[in-house]
Amino acid sequence: DVGGETEKSALVGGGFLLKANGAYRWIHIPGINFSFQPSEVSKFLLIICFAIVIYNAGMCLKHKRGIILYLFLAAIPSFLILKCSSDLSSSLVVFGILFVMMLVAAPDVKNSLTVLAVIAVIGVLAFGFLIAANHGKEEADIHPYQAKRLLAWLYPEDYPASADQTNQ
Repeated sequence: DVGGETEKSALVGGGFLLKANGAYRWIHIPGINFSFQPSEVSKFLLIICFAIVIYNAGMCLKHKRGIILYLFLAAIPSFLILKCSSDLSSSLVVFGILFVMMLVAAPDVKNSLTVLAVIAVIGVLAFGFLIAANHGKEEADIHPYQAKRLLAWLYPEDYPASADQTNQ
């Protein structure tokens, strides 16, 4: 069981890449039977790097323009994770971690909360648009397993096999 994805897993790429549900998110080290997700390593490294960037930002985070600039910087690795591995959950977790780090470091709470409110509204609208745009479509804009996870989160009683984390 690799991250709860037991369907269709196979070793490819000379035995170093583990393919699970159509995605290559795991690196397998043959001989010692050890697998890990590069996104987990990248989370740790991004936290260290972004802490240095925020420390060097200083008072730039006091202004809305500086907060927006650093949010854009936080979005870059999140976007790259999403595009390179199609891993929406890791992408959102990375952005969330970097966003909270920036929010905690920003000296002006009012500006930070204003930016947070704008991002929350944009996020809710984007999520609603994604659900509405894909409702009833045979070919969705997101992968089927992503749609299943979203539906399991929205309606856990209808998707008990996929809603273990939500129910916990």
